[in-house]
Amino acid sequence: GEGGPKDQVKAREYLKIAADKGYSKALFSYGRMLYRGRGGEQDSIAARKYFKLAADKGNTDAQFSYANMCAHADAGPQNLSESLKYYKLAADQGHAGAQNNYAVACYNGRGTPKNLDTALKYCKRAAAQGSSMAIIGLHILEQEQRSAQSAKIKFSTDDTEKNDSEENTSDTPVEISLPTLEKPVEPSDEERSSDESFDIKEKVSDKGK
Repeated sequence: GEGGPKDQVKAREYLKIAADKGYSKALFSYGRMLYRGRGGEQDSIAARKYFKLAADKGNTDAQFSYANMCAHADAGPQNLSESLKYYKLAADQGHAGAQNNYAVACYNGRGTPKNLDTALKYCKRAAAQGSSMAIIGLHILEQEQRSAQSAKIKFSTDDTEKNDSEENTSDTPVEISLPTLEKPVEPSDEERSSDESFDIKEKVSDKGK
């Protein structure tokens, strides 16, 4: 259990001691307490700092939480390239929420050129871990992939006034621009979990309690 207010105050004190010694789990857990306002005042700016410190030590939950804060300009400037970097770090270590959100970023071209193949790759990884929103997103992305493969069409012309010496370009394929889906693999309020959400209030991972 989380314990009462006094227990949380003590936990926060002890976590800070461990965090200031550089222990990655303590850095993340202390940052989460700061972000949630548990055991003391809420301090998102300090939380972002501690998440970054833990993220740079390889803590995947911290990488995910820091990436979310960067993506949403939470307690600091928005930094999409930084967000993308840390989503990928966590995603490549198997964090399903980071895989999901990295897929969203790649699909929508946020912090990186739009890349449907990469979005599919990471969405599949998250879906394989049971991420409900990645499963939904995978269906959407696979539909778009099929559409993209059949999007080239040919137009023929019946321009009888064109003389034989002119270059015939009637067989040139025409690319069809597909509609952009805003956020294909983000969760609804009912379905989101702490490791799958872009939602501001829910974006800090609760793993590792």
